[in-house]
Amino acid sequence: MHRELKQFGHVDQTHFIAFDADKFTTITNNISVEHNWDFFKYYTECKDDIYIYPDKRSLYSAMSVSRSDIGEDYYNELVTIVRSKLISFDSIKWFSIPKSLPLKGAANF
Repeated sequence: MHRELKQFGHVDQTHFIAFDADKFTTITNNISVEHNWDFFKYYTECKDDIYIYPDKRSLYSAMSVSRSDIGEDYYNELVTIVRSKLISFDSIKWFSIPKSLPLKGAANF
């Protein structure tokens, strides 16, 4: 898959993404960065956007792709690949304190 994204940033620069079952690539006029899917670990979806988070890196290194950026068919294919390879943030059981455990100085709900 290879789909031109809407231009952003400098007017003379075009951005692309390319992806398949093995890798995810971002391409500009000046640089191309290719990652195997095992570089990423988590993902989350929010309306018409998907956010892909790398393993062992800052959350600020996340990549986002919007349905409007790449179109319905490419977006659906990307989501299918991401769901099959990465862990959804929604599926993680975050640590929580049982409600039956009283906390000193805290309100119990």
